Amino acid sequence: VECLKRLIFGMGTMKLNVLHWHVTDHQAFGLKLPSEPTLATGNNFFRGKTHRKSKRKHSSGKTFYTMEETQEVVRYGKALGVYVLLEFDVPGHALGWEKGYPVAVNVHCKNEVSAPREFPNCNANLDPRVEATYSLLRSIFSDLKKHLPNDALKLLHLGGDETSFKTWARPQFEDWMEAEGIVQMKKWSVAEVDPITGDRLDTPHRLLELFERRLGILIDKYLSTQGTVVVRWEEIFKPHLEACCFFPRNQTVVQMWRKPYGKKAKRTKEDILHAGFRGIIVANEEFWYLDPNPSDQFWQRWHTRYKYDPLKVSPPHGETYTLPSTYQHRVFGGEAACWGRCMETQDSFDTYVWVPLTAISERLWSARSVMSYENAEMRLTRTLALLSRRWRRTEEGAGDELDMVHLIRFHSRSADKRTVRI
Repeated sequence: VECLKRLIFGMGTMKLNVLHWHVTDHQAFGLKLPSEPTLATGNNFFRGKTHRKSKRKHSSGKTFYTMEETQEVVRYGKALGVYVLLEFDVPGHALGWEKGYPVAVNVHCKNEVSAPREFPNCNANLDPRVEATYSLLRSIFSDLKKHLPNDALKLLHLGGDETSFKTWARPQFEDWMEAEGIVQMKKWSVAEVDPITGDRLDTPHRLLELFERRLGILIDKYLSTQGTVVVRWEEIFKPHLEACCFFPRNQTVVQMWRKPYGKKAKRTKEDILHAGFRGIIVANEEFWYLDPNPSDQFWQRWHTRYKYDPLKVSPPHGETYTLPSTYQHRVFGGEAACWGRCMETQDSFDTYVWVPLTAISERLWSARSVMSYENAEMRLTRTLALLSRRWRRTEEGAGDELDMVHLIRFHSRSADKRTVRI
């Protein structure tokens, strides 16, 4: 909790006003719910793990947040002008749900014998075929409404990225489709053919539609009635789902995280806004993902991150252009993403995050014409110095101090001169 509060404190200095808290993922179900406490009992991914470089082990203690701790973080964020956006990622990224609620999870492992039952060896989705899945989602929504302040559910992120179609392409799902699935698909009006192309839909695509149709009913009942705006990742915007799902569109925001170029047809920022969604959030993996990983996304210089224009559109064919002015007000903002599992220590987080985060924050709050690196570097240095002084004056950050000169130089190195890895 103190690490999250320290992050929120720093975000306030950077004028960043939303903390996107990925509560669930393959690694863990990170919130202990009063009505479904077993969901958080299987969080053993970090327990006993050894860091690759420091050789230090993660704590073997509690691996989840209680509802009371979540309330504390939400209240602290509100006091500092930072909205805490919780994400429960569905239907994919569900491996962290399995040990606590196996009946509602489909798991597919590349190696079932000798490799650990962890991501990336294993992938998992919630099971759209069983009632237990929807009962579980009802419990989650009910607990959030009951235990969090009303304004804490103005926005709720329900994921939607990287659903594993391989998990649903196995024989047992085909068998179900030929038996009970026939009745279920008719009951919930799931399409047999793509309404746009006329092609027959395969089992994974139909199972995804089944899940999204039923999730939409739950959203209408538990969230839309109190004005909650739902955020989903861009992968939900599949052509065969456009006619059936994600209504009302003006209550759904799409978060775009994939690389800006090479988009499939009808998947650009303009396409999504034209379809009637309330707006988009830009979280570009190539420029604004901060965690070190095998793809070397961290090793973008801060100048490159600073230069990225979230209003640019790169269609599958043709020249990059600026989003038409009629849509620009519906680009609600941008996001810098950092996955905590990639960080070894608080020092690692400080080193890898705060300089690029400062640059991204300035880009989002500045006019598009403000592009001078030299002037920006002076402002970044002053902002980081201010953050360091504020940390020293607070109990949460007692003794913490950033070495501004070192950090600025560290993040100015080009990729071919990198010397530090995690």
